[in-house]
Amino acid sequence: MVANSEQSVDNNEECKVATTASILRDLLNVGRIRPLDAAFAEFIIHHEHADSVLDHGGIHIVGLLAAYLSSRLGEQDSCLTLHSFYQPFLPFYHFGSSAELNHVLAASTCVARLDANRPSTDINKPLVLEGNELYMQRYWQYEVHLADKINSMTGQPSVLDMDEGRALLAQLFIHKAPLPVDEAPSNANGTEYDIDWQKVAVCLAASQNVSVITGGPGTGKTTTVIRLMALLQGLARHKKSRLQIKLAAPTGKAAARLSQSISAAMGHLPEALQADLPTQCSTIHRLLGSIPNSPYFRFNEQHPLHVDVLIVDEASMVDLPLMSKLFAALPRHAKIILLGDKDQLASVEAGSVLSDICAAAQNFSPTVYNQPPPYSSDALTVIKALCQIELSTPYVNNAKISNSLALLHKSYRFSEHSGIGRLARAMNTGKLPASKALFANTDYPDVRWNASDEPKALVNNLLKGYQAYFSCVQTLCTDGQFETQGTEVFALLQQQQVLCAQKEATWGVHQMNALIESELNKQGLIDLGRDFYIGRPVMLRQNDHSLGLFNGDIGIVMPDEQNEGLVKVWFVTEQNTLRGVLPSRLPPHETVYAMTIHKSQGSEFEHVYLCLPRVETRSQARLLSRELLYTGLTRAKKSFTLYSDEQALSVSIARRCKRGSGLAKRLIG
Repeated sequence: MVANSEQSVDNNEECKVATTASILRDLLNVGRIRPLDAAFAEFIIHHEHADSVLDHGGIHIVGLLAAYLSSRLGEQDSCLTLHSFYQPFLPFYHFGSSAELNHVLAASTCVARLDANRPSTDINKPLVLEGNELYMQRYWQYEVHLADKINSMTGQPSVLDMDEGRALLAQLFIHKAPLPVDEAPSNANGTEYDIDWQKVAVCLAASQNVSVITGGPGTGKTTTVIRLMALLQGLARHKKSRLQIKLAAPTGKAAARLSQSISAAMGHLPEALQADLPTQCSTIHRLLGSIPNSPYFRFNEQHPLHVDVLIVDEASMVDLPLMSKLFAALPRHAKIILLGDKDQLASVEAGSVLSDICAAAQNFSPTVYNQPPPYSSDALTVIKALCQIELSTPYVNNAKISNSLALLHKSYRFSEHSGIGRLARAMNTGKLPASKALFANTDYPDVRWNASDEPKALVNNLLKGYQAYFSCVQTLCTDGQFETQGTEVFALLQQQQVLCAQKEATWGVHQMNALIESELNKQGLIDLGRDFYIGRPVMLRQNDHSLGLFNGDIGIVMPDEQNEGLVKVWFVTEQNTLRGVLPSRLPPHETVYAMTIHKSQGSEFEHVYLCLPRVETRSQARLLSRELLYTGLTRAKKSFTLYSDEQALSVSIARRCKRGSGLAKRLIG
């Protein structure tokens, strides 16, 4: 048989089923699988027994593989790669080789096996085996449909009016045209050339129906997309037409932030090019038309969106199912531009779509600082004609997706002398010694590492900042000027933020919030006798569209100046004014002196204090990754302090958050 169990297995059916059930119970008890995973395995086993050519041992294997696949889906993998997974159920069970597993799965009545001789439409089973990848049918459908749509769109590049395009770009990029790579001067380190990567991104995205504009913090993604919208609308205007351009983001918080950024930056465009550009951004769910208590949307393949150009911000946060549905709802002629940082944390749910698209576009070649991805000769010709920028690349990629990736290399937030910028680059490339050296280098005072395992040390370092915050709170309360000048309090709150890798346990969000509140109470800055004490910062955990409030929004408890004795939770509006909401009307919320790194995505703080837990178990090690550390680091604008022992730092930098997926391979072809 193709697998061995450490438990005795009898040949009769009742004993075999009992053995499978007992292994599932053991795995549940030690937390290796969830009740949902066990239930799915039992469902598969039941159907195999009803109609299967497999013997009892084969059914046993298929059931346990189903449990493991389901558990990996809970860990955000969209598929299970048979030849590369570690033995996950030891010491309870040991799987055989991938060839043996393939042989068993091919005979299963619950598995659709795809090969060159079997059309992909012949899918009517809960599991799908394609090559060495095992999928749940639903996620196989999401991945295939998304890849098919992207491949069909990338096969039809846009035809641009080059003369008009150059004229518009001259208005949008007024500064001196950069030199070709081989003529451009480098800086003292020989690493930076005079190439306007924003201009390259605008040209590339204008010429492609699918494009990704990716870059770290401060690289100008918002500035780039405003210029892109102006170029596209200007080209349409030249043809006596007008484009329907829409903005979307995965969360309400991200949507509000993009709306604010677009509105603030619009004034930097030439006035003649500002017409017909959108400033309001919606959530993807609202754009597609959510149906209550349903996974489906009003807009879909049969009823496409009314849009010519769709721009999606924070695309790294969009999971596989949602991205598949979003692409399905695009009309045939539409363009889509995905904005995000490919090195940030991926979505909370299954998939790593932005990262997969970028990997496919680069043909899995490394990102070379200040060098373009492997563009085709046609794309390089368009860039040269539109931008007067001559690029070359040492890499080759014949995939259609290769021309869809625009990398923004230069950070306008962090200078060459910034420790944050250098540390981000070192961490992203997995350079542990270089990262440690940057922390130790006194030339970079904006990055610090505290190896203390005592959270109280962090709390003490925060006190000065909170004293200034609560002093401002008290002054505005006394003067009765909060409603007119309260944005000052929000600015002070943004001065510092504690970020955690987990919610529970030591160095978790709940512990850090409790410790900070306890110390503030001792200092007389807050009154813990009241749930909604004056100055308490809270973060929402759910959307409330009726109130115009979104998951991740942060408010501050302050008096209601119109009703003595009452307090409200105040939020900053898109117009930079304040609006108050009675505490009783708030959706679920929590105190937010500390938040998870996931919740911080898209936000910026002057000073960031990042806490990593000690690595004592496998589950704690799985919490940590290079992407997690990078995301937390790049929330900081002025300074970054890491609270971590050396092991947690080493594990974080060494471990990549690589999710099981076949999307990149489908895009390469």
